[in-house]
Amino acid sequence: MRISQRHLLGAMIGLFLCGPLRQGAAQESARTFHVGPQGSDRSGDGSLRRPWASLVHATDAMPDVGAELVFLDGSYGPQSLRRAFGKPVIIRAQHPYRARWTSTPAHHRVLHVQGAQRVTISGFEMSGRPGGNDDYLIQITGRDTSQILLHDNVIHDSYKNDIIKINAGAHQIRLLGNVFYNQPRGGDEHLDINTVHDVMVEDNVFFNDYAASRRPVLNVAHPFVLIKNSGSQQESRNFLVRGNIFLNWQGRPDEGFLLLGEDDKPFYQAENVLIENNLFLGNSRNGMTAAFTVAGVKNVTFRANTIHGDLPLGADDWAFALRLTRVGANPRNENVAFRNNIWSDPTGTMTHFSSGRPENSTHVTLRNCLYFNGGRPIPVDRNRVLNVTDDPQAIVKDPGLPASLRAVVPPSWDPAAHRFADGSATIDEVRKRLVESFGTPPESSPVVDAADPEDMPKDDILHRPRGPKPDIGAVEVRP
Repeated sequence: MRISQRHLLGAMIGLFLCGPLRQGAAQESARTFHVGPQGSDRSGDGSLRRPWASLVHATDAMPDVGAELVFLDGSYGPQSLRRAFGKPVIIRAQHPYRARWTSTPAHHRVLHVQGAQRVTISGFEMSGRPGGNDDYLIQITGRDTSQILLHDNVIHDSYKNDIIKINAGAHQIRLLGNVFYNQPRGGDEHLDINTVHDVMVEDNVFFNDYAASRRPVLNVAHPFVLIKNSGSQQESRNFLVRGNIFLNWQGRPDEGFLLLGEDDKPFYQAENVLIENNLFLGNSRNGMTAAFTVAGVKNVTFRANTIHGDLPLGADDWAFALRLTRVGANPRNENVAFRNNIWSDPTGTMTHFSSGRPENSTHVTLRNCLYFNGGRPIPVDRNRVLNVTDDPQAIVKDPGLPASLRAVVPPSWDPAAHRFADGSATIDEVRKRLVESFGTPPESSPVVDAADPEDMPKDDILHRPRGPKPDIGAVEVRP
């Protein structure tokens, strides 16, 4: 079973009429309006000299002509968005990450989106503080909510519930090139994508660094990304998880970076899921169940990903790479394919490759992947869903990735210095540093030119073309 980009994204063509912004590309014009920290919804007119004060008032007042709304540098409280535009609207910070939306003692939620359509939100810092009488830091909800793009935002520190909740039938939602960190310490996720369809999660950076926010490190967080269906109808379908970086696990030992399915439902929790070009870094000593887990899903392809580092097992019956299981009345996982991935543990502590009983899944395949366990044999377990021996094109060699990930710096944001902790000034720089420093094999690596081109994306994690002889994993060594 293969899921091509064309097959999965066919329903998503034309999803976003306004693409991501490039720094400096947006120009002030007669269709540009303004919101300012000292603005007024009563006496303002949206001009630079007399800006409005809030997102909801500004978007209600703007003409539907494909306008742009600029938030001037400064701090703002919680915002809401409810208007369905006929022509695409861009809402952006005047300067990247210098317009800040933060929680208040009365409201933990910094952004609520319901009923809005054709809107891009770009360049903001969005963060929570303790207190408030609502849950999610950001919520995108409702069947009348669609074509929403969150691009190039720094989103961190939820204290109540998920950092972002996408639910209740919202669709055509795209999260592109953002940084996420520090979900609630007692559970919940960075992204809870629940009972929706046609959602893209691309080029984001997910991690936790509670100490950077002066929060206790309790190692009790849940997965970074969860896609599931808590509703009563089978409608969670068409998901793309591409080009993301996962690192610095500070979560529960029975959870992991990426989870499809969680609830006890008699139908598939997620269908038609393509997971490609992602980089998973095991730079933490905290245990986890597996980098990737599925429970009651159908038609999932996991290809061209790089999983590298030490991922200690939370328990002996879990695994380094993947877990295929069921919860309660879930149907068996069906059509789950693993292709052209790097599974690399340079510490040699991979004691189990996969987890899950074979009877929980049907039509599960493993092809043309590279496996490395620090020079030790790849473990083979009887009565587990997949082993290296199930891959007829297995490559058991050292990919040449860094033997240690101690130099990984979790890229938390410092608003005073206008820098990320690794020294980067932009999210693009953060991604490039992580990929080049910890996810790129040398030119002598056995992954070079070794992928099956029929089951590979056309570009790599940094959007560089792969060519007719692509490399295994997320990175094209010689693009």
